[in-house]
Amino acid sequence: MVKVRKKIVLREFFVSDIHLPYEDRKAVEIFFDFVQEEKPNIIWIGGDLIDFYAVASWTIDKTQADIRGELSAGRRFLERLRKILRRSKIVWQEGNHEERLIKYIFKKADVLAPLFRFDLSIENILNLRGINVEYKRGVQKIGKLYHLHGHEKRFAGQVVHIALNILRWIQRPFICGHFHRFNFYITKELDKQWKGGWVNGCLFDVKRMPTPYEYIDIAQRGFLEIEYDEDGWFNVNPVFFIEKNGGYKIYKEGGFVIYE
Repeated sequence: MVKVRKKIVLREFFVSDIHLPYEDRKAVEIFFDFVQEEKPNIIWIGGDLIDFYAVASWTIDKTQADIRGELSAGRRFLERLRKILRRSKIVWQEGNHEERLIKYIFKKADVLAPLFRFDLSIENILNLRGINVEYKRGVQKIGKLYHLHGHEKRFAGQVVHIALNILRWIQRPFICGHFHRFNFYITKELDKQWKGGWVNGCLFDVKRMPTPYEYIDIAQRGFLEIEYDEDGWFNVNPVFFIEKNGGYKIYKEGGFVIYE
């Protein structure tokens, strides 16, 4: 048997659901350690970088709402990434929390909607062009792998198997975030085509919110590492941040590293 290993031409870190300024600070620092050490070609922020708590549609604590602080936290995060990765591509894909801004305008001041869409867009407010960060809306693709946030498909009630349900809907290999926990599903079809879906965890600490979405934290921390060959085929490696003695035990490619 002759083994032919395709050359890896692209490495991507897919991170999502950081929900600044309510991030898990220790988890974020570990993520930046990985970025500093491995310097991937692409950082893909798969939505919900910023929580936008101040414009949420549900009841919030308005004494704690700080839209300027949230935007500043997002800008600092991106500037830090760019400082480490001078030549890498950084993409920020819109999630349902970024959509909160325009939805708030539609509900509260729809006459300003055209102004917000252009002059007051997230890209302009944070001057993403100035730090060479691309802002994307909708489903995207790298090689043969589709990138979603995860909110594009609406589900009723609790989703039992996220990756399977999205794969049935999109019928293409994909990665996404949104659900704050890891999940994957692989299928082989009658024509011998393989398809798979991978759902990412988060770097979010719900306990830090003034009014949390939920009071039991079962979110899973981490990110996805993807390697692409010259034909666009890919290998997805989840990087799990497992809570251990006040720190994190990191699982990646069969090995453990403990961060205290």
